[in-house]
Amino acid sequence: MEFSPEQMAEIQRMINEGMISQTGRSPLRDRQLHDLRLVPTATDPRPLFIPSAELPRDAKPYVYTKFPSIRWHRETGAEVSVKDAKAAAALGPEYVDYPVHLQPLDPMAGMADALAALTDKERDAITANQRDLRMAKLQEQLSQMSESDLETVLASARDRALKAQPEQKKTKSA
Repeated sequence: MEFSPEQMAEIQRMINEGMISQTGRSPLRDRQLHDLRLVPTATDPRPLFIPSAELPRDAKPYVYTKFPSIRWHRETGAEVSVKDAKAAAALGPEYVDYPVHLQPLDPMAGMADALAALTDKERDAITANQRDLRMAKLQEQLSQMSESDLETVLASARDRALKAQPEQKKTKSA
């Protein structure tokens, strides 16, 4: 296709006025500088794809589908499908929102159960062992202190022990 000199002059004028871009893209419209929605209109049908939370003008509103949820029996682990909140309330507190094997465990309850399963002799041995471990740890910390720091810490510990003794006597006599 060949252009006449008049057509070439017209194309050059349009380029100079910004009506045609040299990059091959259409020029920006005025509304594109201040209206960020940039939906197509009757006079500007070019689609400009910008992610948006707004639905297109010709789209039907989205209908959200509520799917059934699953509840688990607290003791047996049996699964039950629940369609709405009313059905969940009817199940009662023995059904929970998470599987039984994923229930959060209380570390203190687990420790108490483990200790309760032991004999008195085994519990006494564990208690003595823990006391020995604490003493060894304390002795190591004290061995790393300077002589003056050690005397300060020991004096502070004696003062605390003397203050605690009258309180212990009061609680024993009460």
